Amino acid sequence: MGAVLAISPAMSVSASDAVWSKIVTDDGRHIGYTSRSSETKDGYKISYNYSQMKIREKESKARVYVNEARYFKNMETGQIDRIEREGGYKGYKSTLSYERDGDFGIIVRKTGKRVVQKRIPLPANVAIDNGAHLIKTQDFSVDLKLSFDNLNLSAMTVERVTVEPAPKQNPAPHVLSLVRKTYDGDRLLTINQFDVDKTSGEMLTYEMDLLNRKILYLQADEKSAKSGTKSFSVIRSSMIPSPHKILKPALNGNIRYRFSFADDVTFELPTSGEQKVVRAGNFIVLDICKTCGPDEKLSPAVLEEWKQPTAWLESDDPDIQKLAAKVRDVETPHEKMVQLGRFARHRIKDADFMGHYSASEALKRRKGDCGEDALLLAALGRAAGIPTRVAAGMVYSRAEYHGASNVFLPHIWTQAYIDGRWTTYDISLGGFDASHILTSVGHGDPRSISSSTQLGKRLKWEQMVSVKSK
Repeated sequence: MGAVLAISPAMSVSASDAVWSKIVTDDGRHIGYTSRSSETKDGYKISYNYSQMKIREKESKARVYVNEARYFKNMETGQIDRIEREGGYKGYKSTLSYERDGDFGIIVRKTGKRVVQKRIPLPANVAIDNGAHLIKTQDFSVDLKLSFDNLNLSAMTVERVTVEPAPKQNPAPHVLSLVRKTYDGDRLLTINQFDVDKTSGEMLTYEMDLLNRKILYLQADEKSAKSGTKSFSVIRSSMIPSPHKILKPALNGNIRYRFSFADDVTFELPTSGEQKVVRAGNFIVLDICKTCGPDEKLSPAVLEEWKQPTAWLESDDPDIQKLAAKVRDVETPHEKMVQLGRFARHRIKDADFMGHYSASEALKRRKGDCGEDALLLAALGRAAGIPTRVAAGMVYSRAEYHGASNVFLPHIWTQAYIDGRWTTYDISLGGFDASHILTSVGHGDPRSISSSTQLGKRLKWEQMVSVKSK
């Protein structure tokens, strides 16, 4: 799994002078900085947001990730009419833009020569600034929960957001601690905590979770924000020690996991043909094996959704279509997925743990990690007419991986709906085992991937038992 990081929500500022923040980990490592500023020009209040982090994974050189965003707020209507965002590192840049067109929003993503455009309907009063203006005007002592629709530019969709006071408040009297949750329908995707000034509503700190680390955005002066930054490994910081060493017979059998929920935040985990989920109060029990999960009868409409091309799974790309056509005469969907997995594995030859690329980008670059493996295979499956989804969660590694062993680490793999069950096709690890803990499913966009680590962080390990071995 490569570096999939979301930058902090854009919070526009009233002053023209920049507001600076340090990006640090919860163990004190200074890994980057952000700045926010604004100006009024040509009838618009333009808010500028900038962030920079240095990422270094074991197999790659250190690279500086930069994200820049500009928000154009119409001073007459009060609406954000346009957003321009660009980011990446040397050798890889992508841009995202948004323009309002009446009751619709037009989003364009450009990466190299590839351009994806999507026109989406906008609900009334949809937030375009991640709810910054709503949070500033909300009196949480009167109304404890703020709910709104929000445009997620990266995912090219509208999501539901709630903001409410955190169970544990910052002791400073002028600070209010808030918890922000995002949902896809009723399914919880992300949880973040941040602090605001009670008087101004200005964001003071922001937290983002990895499996074993927390990233914090803390206000600072420019000099301290920019000086002394060090490189940071997303993968290493996303590993958690395993409660037990897991032997191969157990991995080939059935493992039962029992978790409780951190911070009393409960949520549902997805099921599959290999993962059975049982809720018991504040506990959740997972049985994972090749046949542990339930059959799922999906409607034709739902199945069709899992066959459609997306901005990240471009099953309509000519090169992907051409490759998928080679299995046209293969007899069963399972055999088709196995053959497509061989094609994908052969084409992504070189390891690259930096960034997150779409299926067609991975095919053209011919390098990547488990994320690119999963997205390419999922897109090939859809091109062959098979419903597929991108699964994300954790797997066990007994051998040393990025400097650690006997750990659970974040992982991404492909699942195909075959014979009434979601079945794993993991070409990165050579197949499924009972350590594949599934926490999130989706269409491969960064939001669905980062969701897995944020939810996984809030699972507290209580018990792990080998139920039977084969």
